[in-house]
Amino acid sequence: MSKSVGWTAGIGARLVLEGKIKRHGVVTPMHSDVYNPILSILDNKFGISMFEESDRPDGLPTSTRARL
Repeated sequence: MSKSVGWTAGIGARLVLEGKIKRHGVVTPMHSDVYNPILSILDNKFGISMFEESDRPDGLPTSTRARL
């Protein structure tokens, strides 16, 4: 398991235990109130930031870099 997967799961569990994630039941990280705090901690504490790159259907490449 990569560090980014383990750290992300650990951070998520800690946020649930600290009551910072208010959702109940099985929660996917598709909600901004779940993923924003996790991404912020990954960036600030571990220097891991999101980089997304994809090819557009018209063949023009597009790339975005999100710094939280």
